[in-house]
Amino acid sequence: MAKKKLNRFWALILILNPIASLALGLWVFSLPGTLGLVRWDSFYRLLVGLVLSLGLWAPVLWVVGRLFLRKRKWLAKIWGVGVAALSAAILAFTLGAWGYLIAQPMLKSGDKPPVLLVSSHSGAAMPDLTLAVWTKTPQQLTASLGSETEPTRSILSDSGRVHRLLFPKLQPERVYTYQLEGGESVSFRALPDIALEGSKPMKVVFSSDVHYGSSKSSAEKTTRMMDQWLSRKDEIDLFCLLGDITELGFMDSDWQDALDSLSPVFSQIPMIPVIGNHDLLFQGYRHYLDYLHPEGRTSFEDLYRRVDIGPVHFLLLNAVWGTEDVSREQLAWLEAQLASIPKDHWKVVLSHAYYYASGSTFAGEPWYDNREMIRIFGPIFEKRGVDLVVSGHNHLLEVLEHAGVTYAVVGVMGAPLDTITYRSPASVWCRDVHGWMEVTWTAREATLQFFQWDGVPLFSQTLTK
Repeated sequence: MAKKKLNRFWALILILNPIASLALGLWVFSLPGTLGLVRWDSFYRLLVGLVLSLGLWAPVLWVVGRLFLRKRKWLAKIWGVGVAALSAAILAFTLGAWGYLIAQPMLKSGDKPPVLLVSSHSGAAMPDLTLAVWTKTPQQLTASLGSETEPTRSILSDSGRVHRLLFPKLQPERVYTYQLEGGESVSFRALPDIALEGSKPMKVVFSSDVHYGSSKSSAEKTTRMMDQWLSRKDEIDLFCLLGDITELGFMDSDWQDALDSLSPVFSQIPMIPVIGNHDLLFQGYRHYLDYLHPEGRTSFEDLYRRVDIGPVHFLLLNAVWGTEDVSREQLAWLEAQLASIPKDHWKVVLSHAYYYASGSTFAGEPWYDNREMIRIFGPIFEKRGVDLVVSGHNHLLEVLEHAGVTYAVVGVMGAPLDTITYRSPASVWCRDVHGWMEVTWTAREATLQFFQWDGVPLFSQTLTK
């Protein structure tokens, strides 16, 4: 009787192997970003296929034993014990891996320092700024905010861990000082409104693909760039970070490294972040929403939004690999937003994934001119009069033009550089070097300037309205 129960137990373990693998596979492919991961990265494609096939190994070996070893009882017994042990190990590994991936976005390694974010906004008024802070212990935070011409006011965060301290109704170009309770005073300059008479031009820095947590990233060059931006904080109005902030977005340790490094600069220079494919990985977007969404939203669909800064309109897209996770709702939203913007205003689209781009073939895949992105988004950009499209993902600096739309690729804030073996027909200028792009906006002109990581100017181009 005991032997029958034991046999039933091992039979159950054997049956659970493919069931657990199938369930894991369905869950993995239900996550945003998985289709792009498998489509574009051959290593992960092999790894995912290998893990999902584990559930079949023990049942197949059991069938082999039944077919070919029935007459060799001693060998069949050894084979059966081995299959049983393998079956238990595979089931334990599958459930363990599943549990690990589910748990990671909920595990936080410590307090996250503040970053100053530009709030979502559309309309004539200037956007508010949000000081984003995350604390491991639930608490209520207070910040004082004032300027030389305004009295100091206290701003409270909601109780909890995800803190969003709203700095509303800031006067353009005015210098403000804030202080988190127990912290040092920090100054920043409010965003300019270039539509106002006498306003100074608006200077915006763009870069992407830092990959904090990767041993292959050029940390020294990243630090050198950020030191230069901080030294020019009175000149730079805004920074746009276009994704792949982390190497493994589901690992909170990578986010801790990222925010510890970014905070000294971007607690003083307002920032607009966009999520990348590495940030999104295995629900990593939950960390991103906790730390870098100005409204503290919690849904994957909250990752695309609009920010208007006077007559300069930024449309932030959730496109990380390509079109794999771009919903019809997002496309309809993009069309509607672009249609609502006056023709004489600046229309700027930001995303992690590129459209037109030079690059090379990687693991048999073309990492250049993304045909699906061009097919889906190109006609929208051209129809709605988009002026500038900026993206990362490819680790190079480039400016391209097609059908009246200017494209820029800026994936060079620290990640290993890409080799350029294919030059896009749309390319105007291209370099495989770490660095950044600056755009200086007036009501009628936008000057694009590209810089090497050490501040050496590389290329410039002017757009006009």
